Amino acid sequence: MMGGRRWRARRLLAAAGVAVFLALVSQGPRLFAQPGNAQYTVLDYGPMTDQGAVLSSINSQREIAGGFRRPGSGKIAGAIVGGQQSQQEINTGPRGELSVSYDINDRGDVVGSFTGDTAVRPFRSNRTAAVRELPLLAGDTGGIAFGVNGVGEAVGYSSGAGGQRAVWWDGLGAVRALPSVGGGSSRALGVNDRGDTVGTVGDEPRQATLWPGRGSPITLRPLPGYTGAAAVSVDEGGAAVGYALGGAGAPGRSRAVLWASGDRAPLDLGALPGGSDSRARDINPAGQVVGVAASDRGDRAFVWTAATGMVDLNTLVAAGGLVLADAVSVNRNGDILAVGYEPAPSSGDHVHAAHERPRRALVLVPVR
Repeated sequence: MMGGRRWRARRLLAAAGVAVFLALVSQGPRLFAQPGNAQYTVLDYGPMTDQGAVLSSINSQREIAGGFRRPGSGKIAGAIVGGQQSQQEINTGPRGELSVSYDINDRGDVVGSFTGDTAVRPFRSNRTAAVRELPLLAGDTGGIAFGVNGVGEAVGYSSGAGGQRAVWWDGLGAVRALPSVGGGSSRALGVNDRGDTVGTVGDEPRQATLWPGRGSPITLRPLPGYTGAAAVSVDEGGAAVGYALGGAGAPGRSRAVLWASGDRAPLDLGALPGGSDSRARDINPAGQVVGVAASDRGDRAFVWTAATGMVDLNTLVAAGGLVLADAVSVNRNGDILAVGYEPAPSSGDHVHAAHERPRRALVLVPVR
């Protein structure tokens, strides 16, 4: 399933008028039995009801941003899935048919996008306030908000005749362009609390970029032998993660990368046995990196630390027969949001078409 926080399907359909759906499981998350040496307890948040459903982000309250298919509807709504015993819809009015939530912070601020009259538009909301459409740069017609930090500042892009331009929105919602790097498009994908912002600049091959404190951009070098890169998440110290692109061999080859906050030299995070491709999806303040990597048993969720290197998360849990195929996000407590599936009975856990298997949303909680 090696494909494109933030390694996920982006196109999500929603029931008309709903930009984000706060779907908080009606029964407490199922707890899998754990072996004596397990390093994580696995909470099962239930099935992802279709192959278009996605998971995006987890906050410290274990609330999840993403998208799912509403029962009885052929469309998908942007979603938050948490452990509370209630549901709440946030309505964007009659215009919105396409919507998705991409990130959630510890205050419950959610950012994403919905369809406007002529283009996709960015929004910010939370559990207690209505959806607020975020403004665009002058003359632009569309945009998306991909990330939000702990104080409610959001980042994404604004687009129009001049292409996509990386932007940020302050706590009041005012929009500003991030400093440009020559020509080409740019996107901001992640932001920390001090305003360090990461994303991509340029067309193919894209280049990973860091805007320290939203200031002058710094191009983050790809790994040797790769032509481009994308930076998708940044921790509170300024270390960024993402992946290098354009390596020799099969089309779309990628490799998980960490750019340290000091010299910002690219560090190859490696791959799992039998595989060569990997992508980092998120990093937390403790320096834990999560993502997905190819292996001789198919795609597998991983966690990386400086002490352990890349480790297959399936070796650290007992998930009731489920295979952990993708680690999407990690919060400051070390809780990991992952996607799992049940392997085909005849093939063990080596499933060539894992993306066709019924998937489940899982939260991995460290054993203290």
